[in-house]
Parts: sequence; C-alpha cells; structure tokens
Amino acid sequence: LAPDEACGAAYNISSGRSVSVRSLLAEIQKLLGTELEPVQAPPRAGDVAHSAADLTESAARLAYRPGNTLAEGLEASHAHYAAILRTT
Repeated sequence: LAPDEACGAAYNISSGRSVSVRSLLAEIQKLLGTELEPVQAPPRAGDVAHSAADLTESAARLAYRPGNTLAEGLEASHAHYAAILRTT
C-alpha cells in the first residue's frame, strides 16, 4: 500500500515514545497474568540506555501516525500469535 517512492527503504514504526524495560515487563505480565521477578544485571558494553524511534520518515513517506497504546499493541500481538499457535 506504500507509494512507489517509499518502497525499498526501512522505516521506524512505533509509538514514538520511549518505554523502559521494566514498564514493558509490567505490561506483558499484566496481559499474561504473571508475576515474575526480573533479574537485573549491570549494563553491558554497548547497551543503549535510552532510545525512542524517530518517526519523521515514516510520517512523511507513509503518512504513519501511532494509533495504539503499548498495551493495545501487546494485546493484539498476543491474540494474533495465540491464534496461530492454536491452529498449528
């Protein structure tokens, strides 16, 4: 569905917001109904402390705008993969 001039390039597709690993874990655990205790290790060489996707190109070339929250995206992904696993 992308216009021809957008083809052949890679684009960031995200909420455009930074999310901590702990926040992501909390959302996944809420979705799955688990209460696992994370094990935190010291940062490794080269680890990125903070990042957020730059949506400038995806907005300009694909008219992309985030439409779901992290929780909504995780829920949709979980439902999709659960359905696939049930059918295999």
